Amino acid sequence: MAFAAPSRTLNARQALSSGAAAVNDNIQGWQDNIANVNGFLNMFANGTETSQAVASAAAFLVVDKPGTAANEPDRLMALSGLIDPSNTTAVGAATDLMSIFGGVLGNLSIIVDNPNDLDVQTSAVEAINCLR
Repeated sequence: MAFAAPSRTLNARQALSSGAAAVNDNIQGWQDNIANVNGFLNMFANGTETSQAVASAAAFLVVDKPGTAANEPDRLMALSGLIDPSNTTAVGAATDLMSIFGGVLGNLSIIVDNPNDLDVQTSAVEAINCLR
């Protein structure tokens, strides 16, 4: 199953990428996003939560606000706006990362939409682990 990368506006990218402090904030914010998704994946791997609790935790990650998986594309766009366009390796890496976010968010949404189906949730988590 293919998921489209989330679309973001140029204004959002420009707003996030202005100045050295913003760069540091975006790097720290991205690390926070990653830590929260990793925490979710680790919680699932522990197997101690109910499928409803897993769906609730996933629901937090699909809301576009700081610290969530849905916020990662904003952070990436802000940082990728600083890449020298002639650096094809960096541009390619940013493009690859942006294409991954849609799959992560899509699978988190599948978990949210199936709060009582552990098999579906397990499959979605496995897909997220493959993508990440």
